[in-house]
Amino acid sequence: CLTRCIIVVVLEEQKLGIQKESSELRNTLREVEKARLDARRELQELRRQVIIYAAALRVNTMDPIYIEKNRFFIDFLC
Repeated sequence: CLTRCIIVVVLEEQKLGIQKESSELRNTLREVEKARLDARRELQELRRQVIIYAAALRVNTMDPIYIEKNRFFIDFLC
C-alpha cells in the first residue's frame, strides 16, 4: 500500500509538471502568433505604401528631374 501511495504521489507530481509545461507552451504559442500577425499587418502596410509610391512614379515618369532624384526606387520597382 505504501508503494502504491508513493507511486500515486509521484504520478501526480509528474502530471502537474506536464500541465504547467503545456500551459507555458500554449502561452508562448499565443505570443508567437501575435507577433506573426503584427508582422503580417506591417508587411501589408508596407506593400500598400509601395503600391501608392509606384502609382506616383507612373504619374511622374515624364519629369526628368523626378526620375533622377528617385532613380533607386524606379530601378527597384522595375
